[in-house]
Amino acid sequence: MNLFDSSYALFLLLIFVGIGVSLIYEKKAHISPTPVLPIVRRKAMDLLKNMDISAREIVDLGSGWGGMSLKLANTYPNAHVTGYEISPVPYGFSRLRTLFSKQITITREDFFKKDLGNADIVTCYLSPYHMEKLKSGLADLKKGSVVVSCSFPIEGWEAERTETVRGIFVEIPVYLYVIK
Repeated sequence: MNLFDSSYALFLLLIFVGIGVSLIYEKKAHISPTPVLPIVRRKAMDLLKNMDISAREIVDLGSGWGGMSLKLANTYPNAHVTGYEISPVPYGFSRLRTLFSKQITITREDFFKKDLGNADIVTCYLSPYHMEKLKSGLADLKKGSVVVSCSFPIEGWEAERTETVRGIFVEIPVYLYVIK
């Protein structure tokens, strides 16, 4: 076996280990590590830009691959962005993407156990199961805080605005909630 074959075998092994770890955490977290589509992320950012928000603390729940955290940091240069991701593969990837940012902290912690009360903006792309479980934590947000949920509503809450993005096969809603 030459160096190329050994490198190729190691590469394939790492890919399969990454897939295996992702499947284990998918079962544990009840959700697969699916990134937010760029068009959905743009729509979420457009909704936020139309709000006159002076954000100091931003939380990205299930921050995944780090794309939304990076966009939030660019849009709100005076804010600190905390991304929560428990799945190790997207967590590692987003840590690499945000390595040199002093404005972004990606943490591998369970956001259901965190106090979100100081957040000015909360973003999430979670399943209906997670959105239901998250409601009590979001209820602790201060008046004027904003929640942007991609794809899934917060049942029982009235969105300030809802816009849709045309995907390949479906229309994807983006919900904006303001805590009153």
